[in-house]
Amino acid sequence: RFPFLDVSLIHDLPNDESSFERVRNMPSPRFIKTHLPVSMLPSHYWKVRPKTVYISRNVKSVAVSYYHHSKNYFYRGTKEEFIRSFMNDLEFYSPIHSHVIGYHSLENCSNILYLSYEEMKRNLRGTIVEVCDFFGRSYSNEQIDQLCEHLSFDSMRVNKACNYEDKADQDDGAPSGEKAPDDQFIRRGLLDGWRDELSPELIEELDKWTRRVVQDEEQLKLFL
Repeated sequence: RFPFLDVSLIHDLPNDESSFERVRNMPSPRFIKTHLPVSMLPSHYWKVRPKTVYISRNVKSVAVSYYHHSKNYFYRGTKEEFIRSFMNDLEFYSPIHSHVIGYHSLENCSNILYLSYEEMKRNLRGTIVEVCDFFGRSYSNEQIDQLCEHLSFDSMRVNKACNYEDKADQDDGAPSGEKAPDDQFIRRGLLDGWRDELSPELIEELDKWTRRVVQDEEQLKLFL
């Protein structure tokens, strides 16, 4: 229902399937997710101007979440090693700051809705209403209540359409003889969960990195 456009760039799919071809062959209207930066969107995107929802997240939260996600794909280094690799733009979809700034610069485009994970966590109902307005949909208070329950973190965690539970025992990409780790695709979903996972030294290092990369004071507010 909601294919990941660029997944075949980073993972081998069964039967040599191409995620791009799968999306190409879907009937309209299509719902597509991607991690591609603005600079890598197809040229006809700017002519067709499809409705686009972009969700940003605190860089430190992204770094921690990305580390745990990578462990699901047999990353063997330490958390500190991964995060420093992330800061050196060596992980997929880096660099993160220009990724966020690229989409934020388009927030006034009528076909783009820029959201943050943090605001979604603070005010899920308000975010749902905002997305409904963006897509020209209207729902009753009761229906919004149902959506709030369905889209809550606890509900998403047990939803097999979201949590990849059926794929958890697949060992794609595993070194010979190794089993897939037990980490969950949907893990904690906390606001500022990085605070109890990162050392003060690494937090300071991440913040200094952000200040070094992002020179514009207004843009810096997106990250700190």
